[in-house]
Amino acid sequence: MRNFRWQALDRRGQRQRGLWQAASPAELRTRLLRQGMQQIRIRPAPFWARQRSSAAELARFTRQLATMHRAGVPLLQCLDLAGRSSPPALAGVLQTVREGVEHGQPLHRVLRQHPRHFDALYCSLVEAGELSGTLDAVLARLAQDLEQACALRARVRSALLYPFTVLLVAIAVVTALMLWVIPSFEQTFASLGAALPWPTLLVIEASRWVQAQGGWLLLALAGSVLAFRAGLRRHATMQHTMDRLLLHLPLLGPLARKAVTARWARTLATLFAAGIPLAEALPAVAGASGNLVFAQASLRIRQALLGGRSFSQALEEQQLFALLVVQMAAVGEESGALDTMLAKVADYEGSELDEGLRGLSSLLEPVLMVVLGLLVGGVILAMYLPVFSLGQAL
Repeated sequence: MRNFRWQALDRRGQRQRGLWQAASPAELRTRLLRQGMQQIRIRPAPFWARQRSSAAELARFTRQLATMHRAGVPLLQCLDLAGRSSPPALAGVLQTVREGVEHGQPLHRVLRQHPRHFDALYCSLVEAGELSGTLDAVLARLAQDLEQACALRARVRSALLYPFTVLLVAIAVVTALMLWVIPSFEQTFASLGAALPWPTLLVIEASRWVQAQGGWLLLALAGSVLAFRAGLRRHATMQHTMDRLLLHLPLLGPLARKAVTARWARTLATLFAAGIPLAEALPAVAGASGNLVFAQASLRIRQALLGGRSFSQALEEQQLFALLVVQMAAVGEESGALDTMLAKVADYEGSELDEGLRGLSSLLEPVLMVVLGLLVGGVILAMYLPVFSLGQAL
């Protein structure tokens, strides 16, 4: 399957465009002709064209599908209506999904053909809903979970936006001083021929080094970042080490643990509520946890369940989950409401994460402002020390 951009006129003469996947331009043209499109223009999409739907787009589509299906709208019509209001990349996928369903394939089987848009967890839940005849309820629960995950991700980004912005501004200001301001001061000092204090000499040498090696430093930094990302994708040992290190970092470690625990508990609650047994749900939860340490713990919990252990005992043996999580899991097992208790665990960990993010943001703001002031102020002060010395001499 390749990506193609297309433009055409619909039955009403209005211009439509999109980014769809197809095996060839001829196949895509045939699909468009079936929809009554005319004056079709097709060209290959560039490699940088976005091929994956965002979490917000997927949540919006799932909510639309759940609402329309619950209202009694046929599935084919649901997919058609949802595709019309979706972004081009997702609309092309939904058109392919609609054609598969129209030819008699189950919805979950067609969705599995597009892993870039619908992961294994999403497809497993849709399959459970189709088999149990509760697809509308499963889609509604899945849409709620996706919306909560998007909201959590947005809160994390919002909390970290200000510190990163201040850091970038500091780097930009210092770089501008090193490249343009300090060299002009250096020329002025050289014309005076006076001895310079050591802070000024240090800043001048740093400016010379940045001018000479700054480009290579930037290339090395970009290459290191790309190599690091490639290593994380290809080497499980490296990813496991980084995930474990993240969980043990000061300040950030507890917040990361709460975020992963909330995602883990909410995913498991959704699967269990859909009627999937725990032993079968845990492998899917492992893949959706987003942390390799939690993923491996999920598989060990599954082995403990198959060995006759209770779920709460298996959780406690991992020494990875908070005591409250273990206790609420035990209460859920005893009361027969494990999915409800896991959902409450996710909500509690999410609220704790919000409090931690607000506290971290309140702590970082003054620290970054002090660091920015010391950095920029120190550079400026070092460059004005000779001026003060000359003023005293005169």
